[in-house]
Amino acid sequence: MACASQQSAEDRDHFKSACAAFFNYQVDAMTDIVRLERSLSSVSSAHTHQLRVSFHSRIEQLRSAIYGNYGFLSRCVHGNKSLFPSKTLPNGSHVIPNLMIEPKDVQSVRAALKQCVRDWSSAGAAERQESYAQVIDEVQRNFPSPRYPNGLKVKVLTPGAGLGRLSFEIARLGYSSQGNEQSYFLLLASDFLLNKTKRTHELTLCPYIHDLTNTHQFQDTVRTVTLPDRCPAQELTWEDDFSMVAGDFVGVYSAHPCEWDCVVTCFCIDKAANILKYIETIWRTLKPGGIWVNFGPLRYQAGEKSTDLAINLTWEDVRYAILATGFQITREEMRESRYSQDPKSMMQVTYQCSFTTAVKKT
Repeated sequence: MACASQQSAEDRDHFKSACAAFFNYQVDAMTDIVRLERSLSSVSSAHTHQLRVSFHSRIEQLRSAIYGNYGFLSRCVHGNKSLFPSKTLPNGSHVIPNLMIEPKDVQSVRAALKQCVRDWSSAGAAERQESYAQVIDEVQRNFPSPRYPNGLKVKVLTPGAGLGRLSFEIARLGYSSQGNEQSYFLLLASDFLLNKTKRTHELTLCPYIHDLTNTHQFQDTVRTVTLPDRCPAQELTWEDDFSMVAGDFVGVYSAHPCEWDCVVTCFCIDKAANILKYIETIWRTLKPGGIWVNFGPLRYQAGEKSTDLAINLTWEDVRYAILATGFQITREEMRESRYSQDPKSMMQVTYQCSFTTAVKKT
């Protein structure tokens, strides 16, 4: 599968920050362990004997999980180690000194671990069924065949592709599929999973160790998840047309009008700095008569860049803007869906998602 990138100076800084956060994951996670040990040391020995799992056992299991997660994350960014100064140990290995990482970047790495579960593990299948399966069915309803009578493939674009699972599934069905993602935290992980894994279940993560609240039992926190549940290297062939493009959707695709037959946005449009520009760009990039399938809520989370802002419009505003841009809405309903939830957590968040299909009027 092809990968492409259009980088500005700001993008390069963002990329380096993401790599630094991946490399420094173990240091940042162990810092949390030190704080946890300090808190646990205040508990009297009389009280510690009342615990089912000892504090010492908890700390050791958390440390082991951190080492395992770092093994995966360091492999994702290994090819970019030259971006940072390093020193050579007597055994010949190279070590990158501790880096100063912004708290938001620390959280982005940990969120990427959960995203790996959602997109590339059997543990995430239920969430994918709630969202990805819905939009794929809608694409197939509007384009029953992945090819036109002249043999050309139907071109499907998925902005906000994250780790690329939705784009991958669309490509597996025979469509020409391209994913677009701006977050280098997700792109670094997706590049490894899409291009460097060789077999299913070859990787093991402990994605929930950073959530020590709302847990039924400690073993839920340190349980492992294997990935990928499907291996792109084994399933995609030279006949499949699948690519991922890095960069801001508006900036990359505004220059390519009337190119795509279908645009699919899943948990995506609420991440746009300017949702109105996003809608306009979707309309612009679609061919006349092209289809836009949208699924997701309006969480309006802050972006990873300091310049990322959001105008928090209501769905009524967004719907009006869709119509005013020149779309005709052909499907509109609400569906419940989760996003990167720990299914064993005592707290579950469910979103009421807009499931909307719109046609670019000719």
